Amino acid sequence: MFTWLEQVFQDLRFSTRNFSKTPGFAAAAVLSLALGIGATTAIFSVIYGVIIDPFPYSHPETLYSFMVNGDRGVFFFPDTPDQYIEIAERNRVFSDLVASTISDVFWTGTGEPRRLRGNFVTVNTFRVMGVKPLLGRYIDAGDGKPEAQAVAVLGYKFWMRQFGGDPAVLGRTLRLNDKVRTVIGVMPKRFMWRGADVYLPVVFKRGQFAEDVHQIFMMGRLKPGVTEAEARVDLHPILAGLMMRDHLPVTKFSIVLRNFYETFPSSIRKPLWTLFGAVSLLLLIACTNVSSLMLTRAAARGREMALRAALGAGRGRVIRQLLTESALIGIAACVLGVILAYLGLHAILSIVPPDTIPDESEVTLNVPVLVFSVLVSLLAAFLLGLAPALQAARTNVAEALKSAGRGVSGVFREGRIRGFFVVVEVALAMILLVGASLVIRTLLQLEQVHVGVQPDQVLTMVLPLPERRYPTREARNAFFLQLLDRASEVPGLRTVALNSFVHPFANFGSRLVLPGNAGAPPNLEAVVSQISSGYPEMVGLRLMRGRLLTPDDVRGAQKLAVVNEKLAKLFTKGGALGEMIQLPGIEDSSHPKPAESFQIVGVVSDEHNIGLQRETLPEAYIPFTTTGYLESGSATLLATSNTSAASLIKPLEAKLQAIDPDQPVMEVRTMRQMLDAWGYSEPRFSVFLFSIFAGLGLLLAALGIYSVINYSVVRQTQEIGVRMALGAQRPDILKMILWSGLKLLLVGAAVGLAGSLSLTRLLRGMIWGVSPFDPISFIAVLIAIFVIGLLACAHPALRASRVDPMTALRYE
Repeated sequence: MFTWLEQVFQDLRFSTRNFSKTPGFAAAAVLSLALGIGATTAIFSVIYGVIIDPFPYSHPETLYSFMVNGDRGVFFFPDTPDQYIEIAERNRVFSDLVASTISDVFWTGTGEPRRLRGNFVTVNTFRVMGVKPLLGRYIDAGDGKPEAQAVAVLGYKFWMRQFGGDPAVLGRTLRLNDKVRTVIGVMPKRFMWRGADVYLPVVFKRGQFAEDVHQIFMMGRLKPGVTEAEARVDLHPILAGLMMRDHLPVTKFSIVLRNFYETFPSSIRKPLWTLFGAVSLLLLIACTNVSSLMLTRAAARGREMALRAALGAGRGRVIRQLLTESALIGIAACVLGVILAYLGLHAILSIVPPDTIPDESEVTLNVPVLVFSVLVSLLAAFLLGLAPALQAARTNVAEALKSAGRGVSGVFREGRIRGFFVVVEVALAMILLVGASLVIRTLLQLEQVHVGVQPDQVLTMVLPLPERRYPTREARNAFFLQLLDRASEVPGLRTVALNSFVHPFANFGSRLVLPGNAGAPPNLEAVVSQISSGYPEMVGLRLMRGRLLTPDDVRGAQKLAVVNEKLAKLFTKGGALGEMIQLPGIEDSSHPKPAESFQIVGVVSDEHNIGLQRETLPEAYIPFTTTGYLESGSATLLATSNTSAASLIKPLEAKLQAIDPDQPVMEVRTMRQMLDAWGYSEPRFSVFLFSIFAGLGLLLAALGIYSVINYSVVRQTQEIGVRMALGAQRPDILKMILWSGLKLLLVGAAVGLAGSLSLTRLLRGMIWGVSPFDPISFIAVLIAIFVIGLLACAHPALRASRVDPMTALRYE
């Protein structure tokens, strides 16, 4: 053991001394490998924090949500307090059942009213989630008793933002929804259950609505040993009874159970895994590049290895020496790669699309990520040292001592191996470039989608009317009609309108029924736009047939509708004008039901309504006064300006405050900002990272081509001198060297083309409006590969063409 350790230290000292003599080689190898390791580590850290371990809660794999998938396309989510009580009392598979909300909570009494993101939770929620508070205590069973003090628990981000992290917040009182509550605790940073600012206790009683909570979300923790199949069997009669009570048209149904990870997945998990595949290709390119450099270096040290063998060093010792050198490169590359990953991670997180990762996710270079980075580095070190070690193990001592340093002996054998590495690099770089080209083309296609209006000129603001102050449809309608009248007086304002959302980002829909239209599909869904009369003109809807809604239609809450062409085509007889549609989804069981039947008076053009990349759904435009936005909770005010949209913010807020000083305004932004956040951000995220990885891959491939051609010129210096002495001209030498590089490019491009055609199918979820076999993308990539590749060959070729024959013939 002592002898073996002594030999290892000798190998380390010798490797360090060798690298100090060739710092250029060491720097190139370490930097190439560090780029691959750093990119892989950065993406894996995002995957770990977003997909593998995003939640801090206790055993999230045993927390389940559930829903019903009906045989007629009907989906049923138990989401009312009475349904919660029924399931909690009758089920035998959950040890606990928790319920929560996403509610508007209004904070008043401190000046300007503020709308907070609230979460009313059952009193067992914090115990079930299993996370201790950062300060104070959390809500427990005692807070649900009738005589209990009204309390609140603060979310970490809200505590830091509003109170600067002051521990003295405990015991402070806040007026929330007109009820004075005492702050009893602050939750830690990663406890972001439903992303709440404040957590408030709620106790449900059958037939009553506590704290104005009408809809909830429930999850249950399965008892130890209970399987999903057993849970479905237990829940089946309970849910069947609830659906029968609610008159849902379901005869056969299945229960869908999803654990916590499946219930709250990141919407960019597929792009992240695709990007991880891309950085793996980049790492493979880096390993191939460094292997080629080390093979070149090992070939130049052929005589040294032969002398070692002649003096008694066994093949194992020679191989260990070379693997030690590769291990040192791997260790140095790991350290530099982690530094690059740390720096790059901030850039990646800055472009992550909003609302695409769980609120609880913490993306950082933690211990599991660092362990992954070390393992990747060790594997890379082994791979890049394998080829030179095997080459050295096959060295013929006598031949090496006779041929080392002279002529072109061994050039062809070594050249084939290095040529193979270049082909691999070019092929992998082409696959990366094709992927980058396709996502770039997707982004360009998205940015050309017509949205009917100049996005920079449209200002939007969301108005959540508190149900306590505006409990009826009539009260809400009076507020919004007055707001429209006053807003139209703002100087510089061109148009003003209301809707329940802003196209193309619908947030409200309904089941669609076509009475008496036997040919219509049985299970239809429609987007419902609850608009003022000025909305169609503002967003550029084109009238195809009939008429639009008039101001009198809206003020009179007429049961009329304008539909898009997609919905109009569902009618099989005589077109859509004059026909009736029913929208059961706009009912609110806690209020007097508005009319659900509307007569179609006009047909307008189709516009994207559920995102830029998805097919347009049938859509009905109805007067907002028929619903008063009771079921959607809030309205969106839209305004366009003759100057800039930002100039309207203060005047519109002033008009709003004049009507109701306690009414908060939220999500004030232009339509351009909405498109950037929700329409273009995911493609831009993919484009940015894919382009960087593809660019680095192409750079490494170009360096690989350059090193191989340059080394080939050095080894063939005598041959070049002989050729020129026998009459070869400089253009002949230039063509010979360029052709040797071009052959590698052709083979690599052919292999990369085949690989790209096979692997681009994996990108279907990231591309839109572009075929995976888009010829423009492939042609552009081929041109880039050959231009960069030939440029990499140009310098060695020019140097070879300028060789002096007499100097070359004397070359050793």
